[in-house]
Amino acid sequence: MALWFLIAISCIGNASAQDGNEDRLARAAATFNDAQDLHEKGLISEAIALYRKALSISEEFPEAQFQLGIALLQVGDSKEAESYLRRALELRPDWTLPILPLTRILMLDGRESEAVSLLDSGIEREPSNPALLAERAFIALDSSADATNLGRLLEKITDVTRGANSAGPAILARASLELRLGRMSEALVSVNRAVKDEPGNVNAIRLRGEIELAKEDFSSALSTADFLLSLPGSRDDAIIIKAQALIGIGRTGEGVELLNSFESLKPGLKRKASRLLARHTEDAATISRLLSIFPDDEEILFIICTSRANRSAEIVISACSRLLSLKPDRNSDALGSRAAAFLKSRRFQEALLDYESIIAVEPGNANATAGRSLALFNLGQWEAAGLSFERLIASSSEFPVAFYYLGIIYDRLSRPLDAMKSYERFLAVADRSKMSDEIERTELRLSVLRKQSKTRKNQR
Repeated sequence: MALWFLIAISCIGNASAQDGNEDRLARAAATFNDAQDLHEKGLISEAIALYRKALSISEEFPEAQFQLGIALLQVGDSKEAESYLRRALELRPDWTLPILPLTRILMLDGRESEAVSLLDSGIEREPSNPALLAERAFIALDSSADATNLGRLLEKITDVTRGANSAGPAILARASLELRLGRMSEALVSVNRAVKDEPGNVNAIRLRGEIELAKEDFSSALSTADFLLSLPGSRDDAIIIKAQALIGIGRTGEGVELLNSFESLKPGLKRKASRLLARHTEDAATISRLLSIFPDDEEILFIICTSRANRSAEIVISACSRLLSLKPDRNSDALGSRAAAFLKSRRFQEALLDYESIIAVEPGNANATAGRSLALFNLGQWEAAGLSFERLIASSSEFPVAFYYLGIIYDRLSRPLDAMKSYERFLAVADRSKMSDEIERTELRLSVLRKQSKTRKNQR
């Protein structure tokens, strides 16, 4: 057979194959376009079927892989969506569009390091991509990244949002970073820009309320919360902001009443509301309810354990004991609060044990030394109590009442001259507006001791 004939046949075959391939790609594209039309109309299931059909015609179709992944995400099938989004990236390695939804799938699945690595690779290819930078910022904020890393992210986002008419999530990320870094005025400017771009953007309005709270502009925060309440789907966020604003302007009762509805809030805000409620309520039934619903929430336990609010000693003891069982390294704060509650409930031996535990680790802890001294005093251990009060006086001038108790101890130990000296020193430093009862008793006892001392001298 002549060589030219073989070459001719080969050329005809290649041309036929090319024509067939073009026809196949055209059919896949037409099916893909029909799927997109259905997708835009909200007919997700029908769109998914056509995306699949387009891919059965031509599997190497990254746009169809991507759109099918997005549609599957919309119907809640994140596992299958992930495989199509990954395939889209394999087919177009320089394409960053699939990175954002894929990152969110990974985050929801708890694969944060993989998500961050993927995002960083996208940002490396497109350093000025505002959507990727915004997502990276929100992940950093949620993972409590340090100020240095947050500052670097803020620099990048500031560059891409500078002068832009509408920056979408990026300007919100910028405001959130500025808030976390304490740049309140800048954060307010950024978030107001976001609200101006999208007046009904619930996330932007919520963030503005949080910034106003951070700036202690409680009246503005209250107005923002009321506006949020008028928008659909924002009730829970509005309740949290409004409650804090009310507490901030002194209407604590109203704020606490709002927070009492915490069980009806969505999970993330339910816990936040509970922590705020733990900080501000003095109602024993409410605190007991919080402890029963969140028995292992360390922050709620810590707030109830260490709060200065007027609370039942037994509730404080319960919260502190539970916290110490979960978090032994919080010894100083939790032990100190529990010891004070033991003192209040006249469980002096238990108080003494807690104070001794603190002093063993922190020998110079004046509060613990004062508490130990009081526990020993109430247990009637006069010698030990006296030594403890003497150490307290030698190490700190913040406890003038120590002279009062030391005077009583010397009295009990039949050391009248030492008792008189301690009582006199107490009267010299005591604040009459705060210790009127102790001062009155001291003056009466000192008068008796002076008379007895004078009598003894006359008898000599």
